[in-house]
Amino acid sequence: MHIFSKRKLVDHELTLREMLDDPIIQDVMRRDGVQRWQIENLFETLRPAMRRAA
Repeated sequence: MHIFSKRKLVDHELTLREMLDDPIIQDVMRRDGVQRWQIENLFETLRPAMRRAA
């Protein structure tokens, strides 16, 4: 059995919410001492610059 056969394949870019809801991402953030609200605030702060760059 192939190891990927049980995993759901995603055919779109993940949203920030989807990424932050991932248990592995949550484990890494916890290990690094990063809170979800910090990431959300960072992206909110960067949003105008990302729009200008697009």
